[in-house]
Amino acid sequence: MSKKELLTMLENRAREYRTKCLPSILRNNHMNEVAPDIKIPSQKGVDAILVDFVNYVGTYQGLDYGLYTKRLRRKNKMQIKISEGTTFTGKTDNGLSVILNEEDFTNYVRLNKLVTFYPIKLLSTSTI
Repeated sequence: MSKKELLTMLENRAREYRTKCLPSILRNNHMNEVAPDIKIPSQKGVDAILVDFVNYVGTYQGLDYGLYTKRLRRKNKMQIKISEGTTFTGKTDNGLSVILNEEDFTNYVRLNKLVTFYPIKLLSTSTI
C-alpha cells in the first residue's frame, strides 16, 4: 500500500466513522475514561479531530495531504472505465475493484444512491 493509498483509506474510514463517533464514545466510556456527564464535542469538533488525525498521519509519512472537514461530508465515488463489449471496470475510493456488465452497472447505479460515478477514460464509443 502506497502512502497515498493509506491516506485515502484513512479518509474513507473517517468519512464512514464520523457520524458513528459520538455514540461510540459514549457506548465505550469504560474504555476511554469519558464520564457520562462530561461534555463531548459537537459533530464539527469530531470532524476537526478526524481531519487533524489523517493530516497528522500524512505529515508523518512526509506528505501534505491537505484534508479539509468538508471532504468528510462528500459521498464516496467510484472511477469507471468503459471497455469493449460495454464492460464497466471500476475502483472505489476504498480500493475495491469491480467489473460489471451493462445491466449490473445500471442496477448498481440505481441501488447505490450514495455512490457517484464518473468516467475516467473512454475506451470505446459505448455510452452510459
